[in-house]
Amino acid sequence: MNKRSQVGGIMAREKSDGSKGVSGRKKYDVAIIGAGPAGLTAGLFCRFRKLSTIVFEAHSSGGQLTFLYPAKKVHDYPSHRDILAGDLARAMVQQTLFHGIALKEMERVEKIDGKAGNFKIISSKNIYRAKVIILSVGMGVFKPRKLSIAGEREYFGRGLCYRLPENEDISGKRVVCIGGGNSSLEAAIYCKDSASDVIILCKSHSLDAFETYIYMIKKEKIRVIYGVEPQEVYGGQKVEGIRVFHTKSKKQMDIPANVIVINIGSVPDFDLVSNWSVRYSSNGVVVDPFMRTSRKGIFACGDMVDYPGKLRLLISASGEAAIAAESAYRFIRSLK
Repeated sequence: MNKRSQVGGIMAREKSDGSKGVSGRKKYDVAIIGAGPAGLTAGLFCRFRKLSTIVFEAHSSGGQLTFLYPAKKVHDYPSHRDILAGDLARAMVQQTLFHGIALKEMERVEKIDGKAGNFKIISSKNIYRAKVIILSVGMGVFKPRKLSIAGEREYFGRGLCYRLPENEDISGKRVVCIGGGNSSLEAAIYCKDSASDVIILCKSHSLDAFETYIYMIKKEKIRVIYGVEPQEVYGGQKVEGIRVFHTKSKKQMDIPANVIVINIGSVPDFDLVSNWSVRYSSNGVVVDPFMRTSRKGIFACGDMVDYPGKLRLLISASGEAAIAAESAYRFIRSLK
């Protein structure tokens, strides 16, 4: 069993909300859509306010921590010098369940009807009601940005990926990480332990990442090639390399690789939220400082939201979630 399967399948559970068992319950104070770090944190703070709370997750709880990189070490979350992302997700889920939320995994919210104070939530399995809603679907409203070059689509899943590969898929192999931001550098650092060689390809002439990650790249002696533009992924049955154009020398270069990990950002895909009647920009769902969306009674937090100064970090998502939960509590009080 690989590490991802060990940490990615946290069983859905339901616990008492303090007044009655939630089994069969269909009406709540708060419905949270998305059980990543933001959704789980929002659920925790809603329960601190004694709000009956249900959390929906279309996949397994934990969000990116379990889906994209469960075996990656997280270095930027307070209280942990480093911790596996999957272990952090598991701890978050267990703490939230302990405080009594109803967690519905593998249950997708398809429609939101009604109005503040009496929302009707139609999921893939049932119908529920809630006074307020907190959206926290995270990167569920984004797709990985593609290079849009020859061979990219052909070799996806055959050595080319947009997420951290399994350890067994990179063991003893040559890995090329594309991108100069935090995600790409984190991927390179993660791959270094198992791969025979790791190279970073950066389109610009400098890395745009935390200085800590840049230091780690230098410490691990991971080679960075600057000023290159990917042109074609090539190979046979699987990836064998990538052809790039070096902007300084004006020459093409073939870089052999068994695995190519692409991390050049993401693009929004708002099909999921377009029917929920909340305003969004090109960067996410628009919220105010209280995490209120344009639709009364609906709040949002985490990677999916957009506001001036937004940072897409794990710690930021947790802070936004606490604000959203407090705003939901105050809104519910105003209904009485």
